[in-house]
Order: sequence, then C-alpha cells, then structure tokens
Amino acid sequence: MEGLALIRSVGDNLLSASLQRVFPGGWFSPQRASQVAVERITQLRIVTPGPLQIAQKLSGGNQQKIVIGKWLNADAKLFLFDEPTRGIDVGAKAEVFAVIAELVRRGAAVLMITSELSEITNPGGHLKFLHPWPGQTPPPLAAGRGDFIRSNRAWQSELVAV
Repeated sequence: MEGLALIRSVGDNLLSASLQRVFPGGWFSPQRASQVAVERITQLRIVTPGPLQIAQKLSGGNQQKIVIGKWLNADAKLFLFDEPTRGIDVGAKAEVFAVIAELVRRGAAVLMITSELSEITNPGGHLKFLHPWPGQTPPPLAAGRGDFIRSNRAWQSELVAV
C-alpha cells in the first residue's frame, strides 16, 4: 500500500500530511491529534479499535481509507488514485467509491488509473480515457457515450457518465 506507513498507527498516518495545518503554531497536542484522527475514522468508517492501532493490522480496504483520510486532512484539492480497489473486498470497494464520489461532489479533481472499465464509471462526472491500442479500433464503452480521437500514441475518448 503506497502512501501508508504500515508500522505506524492509524492516527499517525492520518496526520502525517497535515501536521502544519492541524498544529499551525508548531505545538503538537496529543489530544488534538486524537480528536482529528477519531473524526476522520468516524467519517470514513475505518474499522479499527482506535487511532493507536497499527495500520498493518487492518484490512486492505481500511488501509486504503486511511491513505484517503490522510490527504483529506491535508485539505488536498487533487487526488491521484492508481488501482484504488486492487486487493480489497466488494464492500470496501463500494465505500472507497463513495468517498471518491464525495470528493468530486465537493469540487476536488480526481485522476483515477484503473484497468477495469466498470470501476471508472462508478464515481460519475466527466471522464477522460487513454487507450494504448495502436493500429486497432478501441472497443465500445460500457456506459454513457464517448467519441474516440486518434492522438500520437494512444486512443483518447471522453465520456460523460450519466
């Protein structure tokens, strides 16, 4: 799991990208750290005994939600997801997609790289595809509508998911 310090606690991971934002004066407060971590754990429904739990002991879906929570705490405006649901169960996939859809709804930019077309139609919004099929006609899209445009190295299409 990239972006996750497996041997650190859930709370440490959730705060690792937002220390200056959470503690603007530079003074670390264990109570404030715990409060911020518990709020994010609750919001993302991370299944854990608490913020002191070592991240490595959690399921892949909960580890993924910790990484997302870390960047939410940092007030990120751009999220890059590379195969965000690889190795997690169906229930966790639905929760991760719900979080991604909420990010888009709140105005964040989301770039998702996935090998599964069914996954990219879930979050909704405006989608851009790149298909490396030199010399071939790309297959039709499974949902929405899209037009393929030939570029130098790849097929591109735009899809507005409905």
